[in-house]
Amino acid sequence: MDEQQAVKVILASLAAFDGSAQMALEIVNQLEPLFAQLQTRPPQLSEAELRQLEAGYNHLIAVLAAERRNLSKQLSELSGPKQKRIVNAYSKHMKSSMKMTF
Repeated sequence: MDEQQAVKVILASLAAFDGSAQMALEIVNQLEPLFAQLQTRPPQLSEAELRQLEAGYNHLIAVLAAERRNLSKQLSELSGPKQKRIVNAYSKHMKSSMKMTF
């Protein structure tokens, strides 16, 4: 997929973004290779497209950070050992997914 097609797909994903952390992570994972390409060669994108991608990326990172804070808060509020294990496992999953992204 060339740069223009990738941008169209990502912008469509951003427009359809439902606010969930899972979808945010999926879109960020689409953006990362594109950003890596843009660092190695001059972009074939317009300034407006670059700004849209940057604004979308920043919003998604904020959503993921809020989800991480929420999970930490939920974990600290739980008292049962089984519940803690469940939330802890999900938290570790999200953290490992975020580490791959960041």
